[in-house]
Amino acid sequence: MSRRVERLALVIGCAVLAGACSPFVEVLRLDDDVRARARAEVKQYSELPASYTAIKDLEATSCQFGLSHPKATNQDAIDQLHFKASRLGANGLANVFCDTPGTFDLGKNCWTSIKCRGTAIKVAP
Repeated sequence: MSRRVERLALVIGCAVLAGACSPFVEVLRLDDDVRARARAEVKQYSELPASYTAIKDLEATSCQFGLSHPKATNQDAIDQLHFKASRLGANGLANVFCDTPGTFDLGKNCWTSIKCRGTAIKVAP
């Protein structure tokens, strides 16, 4: 059996079992306290502040892994961006945008998924 067929069988098997495997993309599962702290520590800017330093471009994926799991949302992916920016020492998040929600994606092993991107920035007080 070719590797491609083996991978497809694995993906389909995971989708059917919905819980025995995990998504094929990084997905951070954040509890409510961590989400609130990350939002408080990292302000999201719709317009760039006058003075800032770009730290790193980031991406995050919200993934509904199985029919019984919560649907993928922009807010979940954006919360992950806040968390990642906070870990880098950033106090701001700029240029945030999200993809259109996708339906079942064999490449990610998600029933629905949304990817958001943004730039972690350091804003002078």
